[in-house]
Amino acid sequence: MLSKCANPSCSARFRYLHTGQLFRIERPLEGRTSNGSELEERLTAKKGPRHVEFFWLCDECSELMTLTFENGAVNVRQRARVHSAAS
Repeated sequence: MLSKCANPSCSARFRYLHTGQLFRIERPLEGRTSNGSELEERLTAKKGPRHVEFFWLCDECSELMTLTFENGAVNVRQRARVHSAAS
C-alpha cells in the first residue's frame, strides 16, 4: 500500500490520487510455481506471471524527478532538463 512519496528524502504522505504522479511498475515473478489452473495458464501465457507495484511521487518531487526500473530495482532519478532556445 502506498503511504508516502517514493523519494526517500521526502516525507510527503500519500492522501489523494489527484495529487502528484502515480507509477505502475510491472515485473516478472521469480521463483513462483503455477498451481496448474487453466485460467492462470491462459492469463500468463503471453507475458508470464507478473507482479504489479505502485509508487507515487508528490507534486514537488514529480516536477524534478521520475522513477525508473533498472536491474530489478526501482530508482528515483532526476528528470532530464529540457533546454529551450532563446527568442
